[in-house]
Parts: sequence; C-alpha cells; structure tokens
Amino acid sequence: MKNDKFKTPFYKKDKFKYSGLSTIIVIVFIVCLIAINILGSFLSERFTGFNIDMTSDSEYTISEKNKEYIKKINKPIEIVVTCTEDYYLNEYISSVSQTYTDSSGGKYFKQTVALLKNYHKINSNITVKFLDSSKPDFNEYADKYSDSNLSYGDIVVDYTYKGGDGKEKTNYKVITFDDVYEIGTDSSGSSTGVISGSNLETSVTSALYYVIQENKNKIALITGYGSANVSDYVKTLATAGYDYEEISDLNVDSIPKDAKMIMLAAPTVDLSQSDIKKLDEFLLGKAGDNDFAYGTTFIYFASSVQSNLPNLDAFLEDWGIGFEQGTVYETNSSNCGASNTDVRFDLNTDDAKRLGFVDELNSSYYYMADNNRPMKLLFDQKSKYNTYNILKTTDSCVVRPYKVPDDWNASDENTASFCEIALSRYVTEDTKKDAARFSNVISVASTDFIGSNALTVDYNANIRQLLSVINGCAGRVTETYDVETRVIDYTKFEPTDVQSNTVKIATKYVVPIAIAVLGIVLFVIRKRR
Repeated sequence: MKNDKFKTPFYKKDKFKYSGLSTIIVIVFIVCLIAINILGSFLSERFTGFNIDMTSDSEYTISEKNKEYIKKINKPIEIVVTCTEDYYLNEYISSVSQTYTDSSGGKYFKQTVALLKNYHKINSNITVKFLDSSKPDFNEYADKYSDSNLSYGDIVVDYTYKGGDGKEKTNYKVITFDDVYEIGTDSSGSSTGVISGSNLETSVTSALYYVIQENKNKIALITGYGSANVSDYVKTLATAGYDYEEISDLNVDSIPKDAKMIMLAAPTVDLSQSDIKKLDEFLLGKAGDNDFAYGTTFIYFASSVQSNLPNLDAFLEDWGIGFEQGTVYETNSSNCGASNTDVRFDLNTDDAKRLGFVDELNSSYYYMADNNRPMKLLFDQKSKYNTYNILKTTDSCVVRPYKVPDDWNASDENTASFCEIALSRYVTEDTKKDAARFSNVISVASTDFIGSNALTVDYNANIRQLLSVINGCAGRVTETYDVETRVIDYTKFEPTDVQSNTVKIATKYVVPIAIAVLGIVLFVIRKRR
C-alpha cells in the first residue's frame, strides 16, 4: 500500500493556491462592495450632510452655525407639517398656483422636506411629523392649533411641556408658505410671484429658539411721543422668544396686563406727569401693593437729537441715570469709526461680574454706535436702587454741543468716560417667598446701537450684549444665539440631471461590470499558471 504519510495537503497544491486565491479575492471584493453600499445607505439616512454634493456650491444643507445650536436643544420638539409628505411634494404647489409659480419643477418642495428631516438627523429630540387628514390625530392637532387658522402645508414648531403648576402648556409657532419661500421681483421691484429661494432654515431655526423659551415675556412697545421706529429690532427680540404689542402712548392706551416690559425709543415729546406715574406703578406697583411680578423692566433708548425732556429725565434721575445735551465725541481716532461720533465701547467687567448674567460676553467683543447722548450714572447705590455701568467709552471722550458753534474745538472740552448701556435695579425683599424681586430700567445711549448696521454687521456684538441684559432682567438664562439668516437656492441643493444620471449608471452598471471583468481576468491568469 502506498504510504500517504508524505501526501501534499490539498490546500498546499498549486491548483488550489491559484484558483482558490482568485476566488477568495473576488468574494472578499464583492462582500466589501456590498458592505460599503449598505453602510453608505445607512449613513446617508442617519447623518445630515453625508450625501455627496456634486454641485459647485456645497452649502446645500443646514449651516454649521445653526447646526451647533440645534445640537444643544435638550427639550422634546415636534415639527408638524399639516399635510402628508406626498401632498407636499406633488400637490402643494397646485393649491397656491393662483398666486405663486414654481419654476424649479418641484425641487424647492423636495428641498423643504429633506431639510426638515435633517433637523431630526442632527438632534433626535426634534421629531418631524406629516399629518394625514384622514387619520384621527389630524383632528387632535387641528384642535390644538385652532387659534392659528392653519392652512394645508403650514409648518408648526411645537414644544409641549408641564408648567410650574403641573399643567400642560404648549409654545408653538406657525410657519406659513410666505415664511418659507422667497418670492422673486422684476426690474421695477414688483413681486413676480415666482419662487426664487427658500428661507426655511432661518424660519425653522428661529422658531426653535422661540418655542423653547418657557418664560414668554411680553414687551409693550410705545410708538407715540415722536419716538424712533425700532420695529426691526423688536422683530429680533421676537426671534429670541419675546412677544410684543404696540401701544401709542400711556395716556391713550393701557399697558397690557401680560406685559412684563415697556420699550420707548428716543422720544422727542416729553411724557406727562400722569404717564410717569403709570411707569412708576408698572415698575414698583401701587402704594401698598406687594404683588408686582418679577422682571418688570423699562427699556429706554436715547438719542443725541433729543431736546430737553424734563419729566422723563427726572424719572430716570430717580433711578440714578443722568443725561446731558449733545453728542459723545471721541477725541482718540483709534477708538472710533468713520467719524468721531461713531464711538467704540468696552465691557465694564467689574459691573458685569456684579450682575452675574453677562459673564459669557467679554471685552474681546466689538461694540460701536453713532449719535450717542452723553449718559452717566448718578450713584452706585441709593436706598433700594443699585446701578450698573455695563458698556462704557474710553476716558478720552468729550461732549459736543447739541448746536455746534463754528469755533467749537474738542480740545477745549473736558474729557470723560460715558455709559452706553446702564442698568438700574430696584430690589424688593419678598418675605413670603424668602427671595428678592427686581424692577429694572435699562437705558441705552443711542438708537444707533440697535440700528441697521448693528443688525447686519457680523463683528458687531451690540445685539448679543443687549439681549443678554434683557434676558437677565427677565429672569432667563442669558446665553444668546443669533440665528444665521440664509436664503437657499435649490441649485445649491440638488445635483444636475447629468450628474445624477452619471451616479446611477456608475452604481448600477459600471461598477458591477468592472467587478465581473476583474474576476474573469484574475481567474484566467491564475488558471494559466
């Protein structure tokens, strides 16, 4: 019998080594390809921004700045679309076609659906729900938002929670078609009715910021007394979760019962003694009244163009805030902008620490404003009043007169430092609750501090600083967030048809054929050996 002791094992034979190795290589290659496809599909669903952007502009998804804010939300939020996904994608444009035209062939609506889903991908605390009118839960939501006169296709951002009294409360904001889509204009500036862009990201992210504020403080904006128009700034406060209501003046209109703040910007007509009394009662309550609410605040903006306002100025002096006539003039050109009245301010870190609610804003931020009325604190502490100088100029400023003489020279004036944001706080001990209650007057030296430049220039931190102070007076967390405004064109979102077809052909035909050819070549080469 032949001795099998020295028989070569099958796995060491050349035939197996070469043919088997080629087979294993092909099998491993195919398994890897399948795994990559599965992983790619999973990641594209799970993570926003994973899809390959094949357009020239890669900003087709939620911006990094807004994304960082979205990630921090730790409260359960629902984004509710008042129609089915299929309706939104295929029929929504028909319902608005009498007014608007979609030149993109439905791509803006696909973009909206995809971007809404991205919110959940970024943060699982945010859920996105499309409602089917034939399902029972549609009526539940319709009843829940019955005060809002919803239309098909509206988007509702909803935060439902239990209040301090244990009862369920809902903060929500309705985003309509006009809020989402940018409408084009012709050369004359008239609306063409053609959808030309999407404001979805700005609208939804702003709504998120709005609804998670459980403490909804209403601001009564006084529009009378020849005051300045600050409607654009008030809209930024609405984005930050504040409601507001306009009233003409304190003589004609009553202060809304649910208002916790009153705002008055650069009046040119003085308040009457009766009006001042109403302000006092709003901030400090009527005589013997110990039931006024935490966080009552008067927000006042001055201007260098104001004349004497004896009643209002006397009211502010009682709170430790004094004004001079004229304009703050910076004699050091390195501390001003385009003109010597366009003054730079620094954070007063000592008073910021005393307050405790502006710590996240520091001296490295950039603050500027023009047309500042000279403002100073008259005392640090008096009776129950405490004053704080939050932003201040350098000590190289002077007062330029209201009416500048021809021979006026800044070098002839005494230099000093002036306030830009002053806060006066009246403290009342609440013996029943073993706590203190605060009434506040926030005074800003110029309406330019919140003007169009401050609202648009990125390096200018004016808006953040003032919002931090207002939040602190309202008893809110003082961390601020500026929603990044973006108008997105659908061409920045979807690849072209040629690009899309190229990817499909490559994945369906080119790659499999290439694998098959590679396998055959390897097999033949190994076979011949």
